[in-house]
Amino acid sequence: TKGFFNITKTLTPYEAMAVADVIVGSFSEEFFASFATGKPAFAYAPFAAQRLRELQTNFKYEAVLPCKVDDDAEEVVKKIMDVENYDFAKLNKFKETFVCNNDGQATQKLLRKLGLM
Repeated sequence: TKGFFNITKTLTPYEAMAVADVIVGSFSEEFFASFATGKPAFAYAPFAAQRLRELQTNFKYEAVLPCKVDDDAEEVVKKIMDVENYDFAKLNKFKETFVCNNDGQATQKLLRKLGLM
């Protein structure tokens, strides 16, 4: 539709996350990393239950993820259109639990640890 375009061949996933308003992803490292950005994240995975069985996942993703895994694209679009009501409390809890020391000082800490600062 007007206003949307595919930038996946232009930017890396991490560069795209930096400029995105919202993030839509599936069971990938990049999608899980996107939670650190603090941007609204929406999980879309057609045939999610089957995919989780293939990955031999033995825990409930939805108990951990800050967003529900939808297998219906229309549901994801509805949620994006209602982004003003996004539950940041779940996202913030995820970040506090899984993203260590997310204080914006990672580079300085690394340089200090390496003795370069």
